Amino acid sequence: MSTSPKYLNRSNALLSALDLKAPIIGAPLGGASEYELAAALSRCGCFGFIGTGGPSYTTQSWIEEQIELATSHGDIRRIGVGIGVSRLAKEDKLLQSIIAAKLAAVWLSFGDPSPYTMPLQNAGKLVFSQVNNLAEAELAIAAGVDVIVAQGLEAGGHTGDTSTVFSLVPMIRDCIDSLESPELPFLAAAGSIVDGRTMLAALTLGADAVVLGTRLALSPESVYKQRYQQAVLSTSDAGKGTMLSEYADRLRGKSHSHKGRCLTNELFNPNKLSGLTPEEISKSTETCLRAIENEEASKEVIWSGQGASTITEILPVATIIERTLTEVEQLKQSLS
Repeated sequence: MSTSPKYLNRSNALLSALDLKAPIIGAPLGGASEYELAAALSRCGCFGFIGTGGPSYTTQSWIEEQIELATSHGDIRRIGVGIGVSRLAKEDKLLQSIIAAKLAAVWLSFGDPSPYTMPLQNAGKLVFSQVNNLAEAELAIAAGVDVIVAQGLEAGGHTGDTSTVFSLVPMIRDCIDSLESPELPFLAAAGSIVDGRTMLAALTLGADAVVLGTRLALSPESVYKQRYQQAVLSTSDAGKGTMLSEYADRLRGKSHSHKGRCLTNELFNPNKLSGLTPEEISKSTETCLRAIENEEASKEVIWSGQGASTITEILPVATIIERTLTEVEQLKQSLS
């Protein structure tokens, strides 16, 4: 893999600021992106994030251990941790631990990054802020974050429900470009970016970098459960084969500020979940929790973006990155 891809302007400030060889960032996928995946991405010259959402085992001590493992197995210049701002608001000791940790960046999601941006930056960390609409992007700009992650509704897991990548990225790009400031944030696109085609499209829309999520969850370095990986690979039409709903959390006995996109299956089906009575919700919750315990993928929540149907195999991280960059270069040449 070339350290100076031809499709990039060699003066690209993002590559220099983030010390990257390619404008690719791994999403902090809870239950999928742990130290092995983050470290592997960093070794490829990309940015890798440890996911802390979802599983109950992601305690402060677990996060500290993951950071230590990732930085010892990877390139510390390109490793970060992702965390929801609501958790930081409740766990000051965790915030102080992350501030003190030897890592390059913190990805903040699902809330106002303002209270945490300066403390993290003063500790030498880049601040990424995930947004789902223009108003949230403007809030992140005002907070002075380093990277805005524009997440479209196509994304797997928890996301917004109003804007696609195709509408969100240009809006935020225009907003950033209209400002007169020497310190404006970089813009990364997230949501069903799985290969060179989708990466080039996102860069053309105005993104400085792209975020890979579901594509990286289907790698041997990911800890995404094998039955979940196989279910995603079996999806022939992820447009109809996924659903964005609050039930992805409700039926697991959880709550979240954002809806979640998961695969449709025997339990998670828009037709079956429409208009449920409280008694039916309770029964479905029991079914879901029992399926998790019995490892029945056909009735579990399996996070996946809409781009899943174009993923055909599990590949090592290095191969994913190399193929994606090669595809972008080939497309650039064919279009010139």
